[in-house]
Amino acid sequence: MLRDKLIHWNGHLARLEFAVDITEKENISQAVQRKLDIESTLLECIRILNREENFPQAVDMVLENLGTMHQADRAYIFEYSVLKSGELIANNTYEWCSEGISPQKEALQNVPFSCISCWQKMFERREDVVIDNLESIRDSDLDMYNVLKPQGIERLIVVPLVLNDVISGFIGVDNPKANQDDHSLLHSLAYFVTNEQRKRNMQSELKRMSYCDGLTGLHNRNSYISVLQKLEKNPPDSLGVVFVDLNGLKRINDQQGHDSGDKYIRDISRIFSRYFRGDDLFRIGGDEFVFLCRNIPKRVFHEKLAALRREANKAYPESLSLGQVWTEGDVHIMDMVKQADKRMYQEKAEYRTRRGDTA
Repeated sequence: MLRDKLIHWNGHLARLEFAVDITEKENISQAVQRKLDIESTLLECIRILNREENFPQAVDMVLENLGTMHQADRAYIFEYSVLKSGELIANNTYEWCSEGISPQKEALQNVPFSCISCWQKMFERREDVVIDNLESIRDSDLDMYNVLKPQGIERLIVVPLVLNDVISGFIGVDNPKANQDDHSLLHSLAYFVTNEQRKRNMQSELKRMSYCDGLTGLHNRNSYISVLQKLEKNPPDSLGVVFVDLNGLKRINDQQGHDSGDKYIRDISRIFSRYFRGDDLFRIGGDEFVFLCRNIPKRVFHEKLAALRREANKAYPESLSLGQVWTEGDVHIMDMVKQADKRMYQEKAEYRTRRGDTA
């Protein structure tokens, strides 16, 4: 900082100049401003996560803020998942790219866990992965080098996502040009994103539970009513409706106990699931089931029902009272439901008459 003053010096006007070194003060001021900018960005990201109902859209907006703050080429999230084979993989689930940068998300699916095993060890120690110069890892980690080099990555910062105290993925930026030594925004966003994931997972599970029958795993009455309403508004091209009542459940409960009755229900439900899609099956009462089979050919519908009945009767003789109806074209869902229900009760009455039974 320079300051000037005119003075008289040996009979002449002269300029007296003072120079003060304010480097340290200016560095502190700039650091404080950067902190304020980062905190402001974090607050905006938190508002986005709380405001937006569409989680993927919210994450995209958050990554844009993150990438902009670091002046990065890309900002992204990877999440871990397990294949049916038991193999652990990483998927690039969210990505933001700055202008002129080619997206890499599609190419970074089902990444073998072996490719990031060295990162995982650091994540488990709650350490960040920081690469200041990609060439520096060429000899020590050639596999990672070969993954990053084709993406045009020269440097990166990656921090772990921790969900329920387990590493569930990571969030990072490629080629950051600003705030490279400050990882606070990444850490904060990792916390808030995983916290939002946890909350939304709980909401999803509660919703699933409210639409799922706990004993059989099939859809329940709530789900049945919801699907009926949707089918009334948007009828399918064809529809098969089936009402099923389990014969003899009360007798099994009374004579063998409710555990045996529950096993009966589960066994029959598994037979249903072998012939029809899970989304088409509903348990709407203790021993009552409904199938809503959308866009299924008539021949296939009847063949499946016949095979289902044969298998059910083999496991539990005369176990089903069944009413069915199939329509193509002008589908009136409520009329079909009433008709199938009526046919089921007719078969149930015949069963009771034949057995002299009340159950």
